[in-house]
Amino acid sequence: AQHGEADMVTCLIELFGLKRKDVRDKNNFAFIMAAQYGHSNVLKCLKVVGKLDSTDARSHRFYALKVAAFNGDVSVLECLNTTYNLTAEDVRTDDNCVLKTAAEGGHVVFLKYLKYRLNLNAEDARADDNYVLKAAVEKNDVDVLNCLAVDFGLVADDARVKHNYPLRHAAEKGY
Repeated sequence: AQHGEADMVTCLIELFGLKRKDVRDKNNFAFIMAAQYGHSNVLKCLKVVGKLDSTDARSHRFYALKVAAFNGDVSVLECLNTTYNLTAEDVRTDDNCVLKTAAEGGHVVFLKYLKYRLNLNAEDARADDNYVLKAAVEKNDVDVLNCLAVDFGLVADDARVKHNYPLRHAAEKGY
């Protein structure tokens, strides 16, 4: 599943008679590799031909979503959402790690997808003591700050967290 060849995945499953249990091996490696390398066509193939379902995807959602966020890969996020029915609750797992990872990487389009398609909100962005805001400041990423303020609705009180850490940090670094 690493090279995005859905035809090869289909052939391997159909010609060699691989069963659902083979496709879903205990670590779901094919699913994870397809997500990691941005192959939404393979993710779809694994669902249709390999008979993976939402339960299979949810068992490894954290890693698949996190690598999509790390890469800023909206096509994988869209595929996981539409093909495997992953929801905002799936994204909120592990202290909103997916949101944090996307913010750290400066992936504004990914953040906006989380906001407008999966309905994440200001409370999600405020999780873990406003980590997302602090990450944007530490990365000197004005686009992410703008997204957090305009799209997620963070306000002045959010910037005052931890003795005005965001402003203090930006001033200290000369941003």
